[in-house]
Amino acid sequence: MDIAKVIGVIVFISIIIIEIFVLNVNEMLTQGIYQITSLPNALKNLYFKFYYYKGDLILCANNQNNFSITIYNISGKYTYIKSPQTVLPHTTKNITIVVTNWNEFIKSYEDNSYNLTTKLGFLGLNVTSYSVI
Repeated sequence: MDIAKVIGVIVFISIIIIEIFVLNVNEMLTQGIYQITSLPNALKNLYFKFYYYKGDLILCANNQNNFSITIYNISGKYTYIKSPQTVLPHTTKNITIVVTNWNEFIKSYEDNSYNLTTKLGFLGLNVTSYSVI
């Protein structure tokens, strides 16, 4: 009788472990599919505009999505942001971009040759974008 109880407990624990594993795999697949299908829409609903205001370069980030977007960095040879910024759903946020060398930045900008790297995060996914302004 004791062997039957031990076997029953082992089978019970095995079933619990299998169920937990299957549920986690299912959740990971569901989240991954959601991220992949949300990526094109997320990029369409995020707008960036640059402004020069009182000696500062300002990025106006407009997030029309239903989820927050974190801007980890916007960097180039002469630019960066001081810290990551979170843009909440359906909001606009102005972010000051630090310019380390205004003369070279303006020269590159006028030549349409300034390389800008943007690192974003949303829905557990990180995206890096490279552009020339």
